[in-house]
Formats: sequence, C-alpha cells, structure tokens
Amino acid sequence: MRFGTRILFGLSAVSILVTSSESRAAIMGVQNVVTSVDGAGNRAFISAGFIGSTTTFDASNIGTFTDGKLMYGNNTYGWNDPAPRDVSTSGNVYPANPDRADWSSPFGAEGLSKGTLGEVFGGNNLSHIIDSEDNGAWKIDLFFGPGLRLYSDGMNNTPELAIFERGGNSDLGIKGILFDGVNYSYTSGLVLLRSQFTYAGWTLDTLEISGAQKVYGLGLDLTDLGDVSQGLVGIRLYSEAQFNGPDIVGVLTGVPVPEPGTLALLTVALTLLGRPVRRVTRLRQSAA
Repeated sequence: MRFGTRILFGLSAVSILVTSSESRAAIMGVQNVVTSVDGAGNRAFISAGFIGSTTTFDASNIGTFTDGKLMYGNNTYGWNDPAPRDVSTSGNVYPANPDRADWSSPFGAEGLSKGTLGEVFGGNNLSHIIDSEDNGAWKIDLFFGPGLRLYSDGMNNTPELAIFERGGNSDLGIKGILFDGVNYSYTSGLVLLRSQFTYAGWTLDTLEISGAQKVYGLGLDLTDLGDVSQGLVGIRLYSEAQFNGPDIVGVLTGVPVPEPGTLALLTVALTLLGRPVRRVTRLRQSAA
C-alpha cells in the first residue's frame, strides 16, 4: 500500500526519480498514526506521519499489492492459496502464517484453519496479520499490479515505504524486487532493527497469542535498499532464526506508476482511438 503526499504520473516524473536516486536515504519512526475500527473489529489505516519528516501517508494515496507468495522450508503459498494457520496458544507449528485479531472478520477458510496472503495484504485491514515464530525463517514476496513500478524521489526525508510490526522485539529483513522484462532479481538486503520502530498507538491481540501487544512502525526511503533506479515491482520481507519472529501487521507503499514502456503503449493506443473521432467530427462540420 502506499502513503505519501506525492503522487507522480507520467514519463517526466519517472525520469526525475531515476536521476535523483543517489541521495542519502533514511529510516524514521512513525508518529501521529490514526486508525479506525469497524463494528466487526477490523482496524483500517487512516493516516501516519514520520519523525523528522513533513510527509503524511493517508488512505487517499496508498498503493496496493495484487499478488505475492509466502515461502518457508519446502512450502510455497501463492496470493490466493490457503496457508495453514496456528489458531490458538496451545502450540505453534508454522514459521509464518496468517493470523487475525481475536475480534475481527474471519478468514474465508476459517473452518479449515487457513488464510491467504490476499486476505492479509490485499486490503486495508490491520487486524489480519502474518504471525511468525521466534526462530522461524521465511520469505514473503509482495507485488504491485502488472506494468507498475515504485520509484524513490531521492529525498531522504520523504519515505516511500512504511511497515507496522507487532511486539517491537523483533528485527525484519527487506529487499526490493526488480524485473528486467525477463527475470526477477533483488536489491541488497536491509535489516530493520527493532530499535528503529516506534509505537504506533494501538495494541493487538490475535488468536495465536494470549494477550495484547503494542504495534510499532517505521518509514524508509527506497534508496535504503540500494540501486532502485529502475523502479521496484514489489517488496520482499524475510526473517531469519536470529530475528526473533517479526509479526507483520501492515506494509504500506507509495503509489506505483506505469513503467515507461507501458506509458508509451498507452499513449499510442489513445492516439489511435482518438483519430477516428476527430475525423468524424470534421466530416460532420463539412456537411453542415
């Protein structure tokens, strides 16, 4: 998802972002986070600020993820694949799994003790999360829509990415996902330390734990991830055994924009569509 005060469109915006990618990046804690809870117990994001920045993320300018996969051991679960869940405090089996607040909307496969990445990251519901175990190792890839890329504006105090984590006692790994038209690759990894997160203003108790824990958050500039000049098609989150099991409450990004090739094709298509209309208009004017 994306929050930010800047929504950039068109080829000119893309070229500006690419040329400014050498600026120094920054990580900053969240502040003034506003959320709301509906009658079903689902918590929605409304807005958030960042310490040391004038940027505000809000629900009017957040991007969305449309695909992804959860990986641990020899298991891979796609965006809509029901992944097995730990649904009580009596034992934790899975390194990472969909979880939900005690009082929130059930997952579609609730009766089978399963949930999907799409239900966690495909909408604005901070009550559906990914819970992970203290020594669990896992990876989650999240993708924007086809033909869309997320760019850095090169300014170190205007984050393009925000993450909320439950507990505040875990580290989290993150990489950018790149695509050259044929193959996917990843930027260098960055480990977000538990000390870099700040309290986001609410607590969260889910089925898998026995009591509410505070939710923390931070924002970062994409250039923290290395060379992102070609734009990111997605985000990879990962945990290693020594990270102490981060619980992912929300991943919020800036608005991804069409890549240059997509914009060029769109421009040609619109031009071709517009020509017959103008021709008909001229004929009607001549006949009059």
